[in-house]
Amino acid sequence: MAKEPLHPWITLLAPRLYFLKFPQESSQKEALEFFASAEAGLRELDETVSIVVDMRAVSVDKVGAAERQHYAGFERKVADLQRVKLDVVALIIGDEVHRRFITAVHWLAPPSYRFQIFDDALTGIEWARSKMGGADRVD
Repeated sequence: MAKEPLHPWITLLAPRLYFLKFPQESSQKEALEFFASAEAGLRELDETVSIVVDMRAVSVDKVGAAERQHYAGFERKVADLQRVKLDVVALIIGDEVHRRFITAVHWLAPPSYRFQIFDDALTGIEWARSKMGGADRVD
């Protein structure tokens, strides 16, 4: 298991189930530090985990092409780690703008993990819990 705390934006909800809540605003430095921490955390894992990612606070309408490219670059960089370390990812989005952001990033860097998009965190958490364990994992 990765060391606690992983990052201030990440909370351990249950064994092998993490909740990532992106802040409304973050500096480029904070974002880069988060991605470095996330990569290190993935590398330290000795078991598969599921993650619920709450993006509702993020003002994605203010996110430009450079930020989408950076996020996609991170996804490509850690794709092999994600493939073996993530059971599932539940993406919690606020609206159609968030959905378009996710679509754009996944078009640039197709995910190497199973994911589902939800409007609310509780439904996403329930889904992630139900899929943990990898019985129906896609490798």
